[in-house]
Amino acid sequence: MASFMAELLSDRWLFIAALAQLLLVLLGAVVSLQEGWAKRHRYLVLSAFAMLGFIGLVATAKQGGESATANAKLAGSLDKLGDSTKEISRMTVLNTALQQRLLDSSKSVASLAQQNINAVTGGRGYPIVTPLTALPVKSQNTLALQIFVVGENALMDVQYRILEGPPPYMPTEDELKGEITGVNRQYIFVGPLAPHRGEFLHSQITPSRSGVSFYTINLMSRNRFVNEQLQVRLNEKLGRWEYTFRIQNERGKTIKTEPWPKP
Repeated sequence: MASFMAELLSDRWLFIAALAQLLLVLLGAVVSLQEGWAKRHRYLVLSAFAMLGFIGLVATAKQGGESATANAKLAGSLDKLGDSTKEISRMTVLNTALQQRLLDSSKSVASLAQQNINAVTGGRGYPIVTPLTALPVKSQNTLALQIFVVGENALMDVQYRILEGPPPYMPTEDELKGEITGVNRQYIFVGPLAPHRGEFLHSQITPSRSGVSFYTINLMSRNRFVNEQLQVRLNEKLGRWEYTFRIQNERGKTIKTEPWPKP
């Protein structure tokens, strides 16, 4: 009841229309109960009925007009809300696409930065040394050595040391410091080394013509240190020298191997 009264009082024209109908009901009740009085004052009663009916009609029409206007505004607001929702969805899609482009750009910038760093430091590339075995053997057992890069970037300040005989030798920290500072230099300096191209070394090896000869080659560059364990043997049946090697990183983990050639 309280909510009905609150709704009734909140709408002016609804209240007037309801009041007019209530007064018409009361006037009808009076006419029914006081028939004689109503006949004597028939013009007054008719005027009252007409006035109340007209007031109710006007209030109802006004209320209907306001309701139609409110409904039209509501429909317009809903349309605008729908358009706004579509626009928000479109902007969300565009924003997502823009964020993806920014992420892709960030990845590209990071990739370019890493490429520049790798170009300066050499990245994760490293040098390896192999003997030149393409020439016929005959009585020659002195083999030239070539050095090249495993990787896509040039290596800087490449240097090496060759030790013959097992077991494989790993330099100590003091020896590495001595090489870097020049106090106790045992390594032979090569300099910069470009990728995809081998270079001959001034050093040579003279493996035994019987059995397997072992060599430990310590290789340093600006970016890292690797240890190569090289084995060389003479294949008398085929008349050629053969080799196998294993490359270890700074922690002694094998990162590359080359097996003996298949017979």
